[in-house]
Amino acid sequence: MDQNFFGLYVPEDRLADFAANCARLSGPLGEGKAKAAALALRRELSEVRRCHEAVERRYAGAENPPPACRWLLDNWYLAQREAAAA
Repeated sequence: MDQNFFGLYVPEDRLADFAANCARLSGPLGEGKAKAAALALRRELSEVRRCHEAVERRYAGAENPPPACRWLLDNWYLAQREAAAA
């Protein structure tokens, strides 16, 4: 298999086998690690919420906010959806 900047190159006809092998080799996180991951996710989403509020205060109604700020304003619902699922 060739290697590229993003990792291993897997030919399309071998992709399903590669995914199955990866799944077989991956073990469950375990209860402790899952709880820690959920807590970390909630913490990170809280930080995204603070950033969204700051961007909204600064750029709400602005005609040309920076692209990253526009993305956050336009896609805030994605972070909210993930927070609700966590």
